[in-house]
Amino acid sequence: LLYIFYKSRYAERKPIGSMVVVRNAPRERFEDFYKQWYRPELMGVIVVGDIDGKDVEQRIIDIFGKMENLEDAPERTSSEVPDHEETLYSIDTDPELTIASFRLLAKRPIAPDKSARDYRQMIIERLYFGMLNRRLDERAREPNPPFIQASAGKSRIAREKEAFQQTVIFLEDRYQEGLDALMGETNRAVRDGFTEGELERVKSDVLRSLESAFEEIDKTDSDTYANEYTRAFTVDEPIPGIEMELRMTESFLANISIEEVNAIGDGFAQRESRVALFSGPEKAGWAIPEEPDLIASIEQAGKIELEPYDDRFLDAPLLAEIPIAGSILSESYDESVDTHSWKLSNGVRVIVKPTDFQNDEILMESFSPGGHSLVMDDEYLSAAMSTMILGESGAGVFGSIQLEKRLAGKSISVSPYINSLYEGLSGATSPKDLESFFKLLHLQATQPRLDKAAFSSLESRLQAMIVNREQSPQSVFQDAIEKELYGDHPRHRPLDLELLEDIDSDLALAIYRSRFQDFSDFTFVFVGAINLEQFKDYSKTYLASLPSTNRKEKGIHLGDDPATGKRNVTVAFGLEDKTSVRIMFNGEAEWSSENRYMMSVVRDLLNIRMRESLREENGGTYGVGVYGSLSREPTGRYSTGFAFSCDPANADMLINAGVREIMDLQERGVRVKNLEKVQEIHMRGYERSLKENSFWLRNLASAAREGRPFKEIIEFPEQATGFDPYEIQEAAKTYFNFENVLVAKLNPKQNEE
Repeated sequence: LLYIFYKSRYAERKPIGSMVVVRNAPRERFEDFYKQWYRPELMGVIVVGDIDGKDVEQRIIDIFGKMENLEDAPERTSSEVPDHEETLYSIDTDPELTIASFRLLAKRPIAPDKSARDYRQMIIERLYFGMLNRRLDERAREPNPPFIQASAGKSRIAREKEAFQQTVIFLEDRYQEGLDALMGETNRAVRDGFTEGELERVKSDVLRSLESAFEEIDKTDSDTYANEYTRAFTVDEPIPGIEMELRMTESFLANISIEEVNAIGDGFAQRESRVALFSGPEKAGWAIPEEPDLIASIEQAGKIELEPYDDRFLDAPLLAEIPIAGSILSESYDESVDTHSWKLSNGVRVIVKPTDFQNDEILMESFSPGGHSLVMDDEYLSAAMSTMILGESGAGVFGSIQLEKRLAGKSISVSPYINSLYEGLSGATSPKDLESFFKLLHLQATQPRLDKAAFSSLESRLQAMIVNREQSPQSVFQDAIEKELYGDHPRHRPLDLELLEDIDSDLALAIYRSRFQDFSDFTFVFVGAINLEQFKDYSKTYLASLPSTNRKEKGIHLGDDPATGKRNVTVAFGLEDKTSVRIMFNGEAEWSSENRYMMSVVRDLLNIRMRESLREENGGTYGVGVYGSLSREPTGRYSTGFAFSCDPANADMLINAGVREIMDLQERGVRVKNLEKVQEIHMRGYERSLKENSFWLRNLASAAREGRPFKEIIEFPEQATGFDPYEIQEAAKTYFNFENVLVAKLNPKQNEE
């Protein structure tokens, strides 16, 4: 902040304020501050939702109209961020950092955004940085990448100031290499500009995002509007509306030339009001640059001249041949949830729920029993990393970069996964891109691609991210907890450099092919803006044609349940003067949807009670969270607990306060007002979720996987009210069993010395 906001009030006043003032100022000073600055003439009240506008307006008038402005109130003035001729340099080190990074800002006055001409200029800048960032992303995927990640763009840093920014996350201490690549790419774009092919692809992506937003004009969340109105009030951002934005974008994109876009690069020539920020870990063997070194490195990188960019584009269809269609063997309809189920000729089960919640959204989830529980322990890591490795490689004849270029202008995502007990694919698309979505799904399922160069790139980036993992307090803390719960189990070891070397990309491909060679036991669930007849055709062509061998299998229990009993983990690591606390319970438990819901009631009741006790009554922590889950496979087990951070001196007191709240619920039962509050929250959440595609996708997939009737989804209100409060006490005793508890504390290192 001192450098970005050099010689401004922002540099002197952190957003959180001074803790000396917070702890020592008299009450009257806070009251005076409130009266001075929280006055009506500086306020805005924004309400968006399913409301009676006139009624809400009158309520606002009744409540806020009584407030009076302060006589002789201080004038609110803008705090300028002054320009400066020189480049400012900051070099910061931290023993807890795990990676080194660099950011170069060129500060400038905020660009106007009042007119159509201003909007057009904003689109031009968006096109420029979109293309530059794609080139930088390509560099990160090279076999021997020069950095983990790099980006460029423009962002607002203050009310009247913005900045061109270049950012790079280095591969270990290869600083010069990263800077050369970042600035070399920027220099190349400034010198040669971009190609027409690059421009057309990014134009299609920009237009597609606006088209999708326009399609949802009558389905847009209230939060989206509220945020937009807030920006209009706070920074005078115009609100033309999505229809006008789409019309302007369509018109402007048609005649924005490559020359106009390339001219944006002139902004990188700025040399005044620049700030260069370097941060890196304090580690033996790592050379941290001094300011003269950093200056020399930036100057050297600024002179890098790369060869002209080669915009390679593979002009080939997603699928070389359309597969021979199968058939639908049987159909059924569940009227209770308006859901169709089809059994295809290769054994695939398809569950389809058409909705009108969103106009431009179709979501998919699929699953098949098995997962990497079926591979040997020494194959586990390659199996667990397989979808990441192959995702970096592309699919079919397309490398990952070529595949992204091929899909420009389309709203499509397909992501294969392999977890412990299941494999499958998840994804999302738009009705207008549906056939391309099915083609990509078929391609990912049947033509996985292993690109050794892409694997080498991934390996290099992973190595750089984990080489200093042992310097992160939270990583050390998590590793100690895993060690206590799972010992040396091969599937619960933290990823380190030694394990990274054990990943076999050829084995990863073989495991992927094995997991996705038989679709006879796959279930696909689709929810969204679906045309049933069209969906039937695509299901027969692209799903019923998937390979099938009719094997019978399911995931297995690996005997890696967490250790039970009373356990303690205390780690002294890190410099920050705070203690992180996790209290963890686990054990065997019978799974049922009723039991799962009862656990959620206990969890939310304890969230209320602990927030009141630990935060409000004891004032010992900003926040406390209670969690809980009940698993069905491979065996019925529960995992619960609570966590918070606090002053080290208060840790034991707050742990005891949390434990008392659990024991009070177990022994004395539920407070009626809290139960009513939880039930109201659950019902409101349920009613809201009924109109969300993601809710139906998640619950239909869960019911199908667990063999439960879909009707249970809409029986939630009965479940939420039809239980005896005594059951809450019993659930609290079962799921927060003090015979199986782990108390874990991460203390600052100096407290143990």
